[in-house]
Amino acid sequence: MQRLLLIGCGKMGGAILKGVVEQHADFHIDIIDHHANASLFSENKNLHFYTSIEQVKSKPDLTILAVKPQHMTELLENLPKIVKNSKTFLSIAAGKTLHYFEQYLGSHTPIIRTMPNTPASIGKGIIACIANKFVSPTIIDEASILLQSTGDVLWIEDESLMDAISAVSGSGPAYLFYFTEMLEKSAIQNGLPIDIAKILARKTMIGAAHLMEQDDIPLETLRRNVTSPNGMTEAGIKVLQHDDALNVLLVETLKAATKRSKELGA
Repeated sequence: MQRLLLIGCGKMGGAILKGVVEQHADFHIDIIDHHANASLFSENKNLHFYTSIEQVKSKPDLTILAVKPQHMTELLENLPKIVKNSKTFLSIAAGKTLHYFEQYLGSHTPIIRTMPNTPASIGKGIIACIANKFVSPTIIDEASILLQSTGDVLWIEDESLMDAISAVSGSGPAYLFYFTEMLEKSAIQNGLPIDIAKILARKTMIGAAHLMEQDDIPLETLRRNVTSPNGMTEAGIKVLQHDDALNVLLVETLKAATKRSKELGA
């Protein structure tokens, strides 16, 4: 798998590109995107940026479909023959099923459906994957090596899980960012100067995330390690736990995101 075609180089496509470039310098990569910032990779002679898919002249080993789900049908309906003959296709579009892609690319085409997340841009992503039956074990191994340049890779066998997975890991970074944003604003409202509130909110979340990553300890235990009986943390936790409000809110949040993922696949 040496010749890649990346169609779409937005936030997620760009995150994957950055990881692959840093880990696999020998890959030849063609990028199709009207707004891609080629200057970020100007020193890499194996990257070629184009504004039109018709400019692609070589059959890819792997074509990564990284356009928004709303634009996927238009793209697939207008793929040039040389691209349609790609050995394998890999999608990062939320909601779009393997069957959906088989309708446009052929029922016997090797297709991998994935859901990455934005921490992939710094090699800290988690990407869930499922392959149709025409993807060989060799291609799965090669795809895993490729995707590991962006973080951890999780292969699943039940495609019905993908919408819920997307709601957790695909959208999850936004939930954490929003929580941190609200923590910062609340700190300011509680009397802290803006610059101090910003540092404390971000660094606290970053440090806690590292604890979750490095210690194989249940989250409840990590929480209790901070929560002294009748202490200040317990006083705050009780507010979050009142009427199970936070749990109820998160369940509804994931339901809404999962529902939207299904709608995008329709």
